Amino acid sequence: AKDTHKLYWAKDLMVDGGEHSLNYNVRVLGREGVLNLNAIASMQQIEAIKKEMQQVTAFTEFTEGNRYTDFDSKTDKVAEYGLAALVAGGVASKLG
Repeated sequence: AKDTHKLYWAKDLMVDGGEHSLNYNVRVLGREGVLNLNAIASMQQIEAIKKEMQQVTAFTEFTEGNRYTDFDSKTDKVAEYGLAALVAGGVASKLG
């Protein structure tokens, strides 16, 4: 969400004829980086996971001074990557 600087999405995965599973990805933006969280569950758990992910994103916070909203344009650098790279995984290649 734009106001919390957190986002999450799920991928429907199936490996070699196995059962469908969900791979949830959570990104929490901070002042100097990004916190990545992943959760995997079966499709039968989708309703429970939807509810739980809202709680996970609610309690996941950076400490004071390290939050996205603590950004200081006078001293902090702006990231060289955008939101699309963050979601697509381009951040890993940018950061080394």
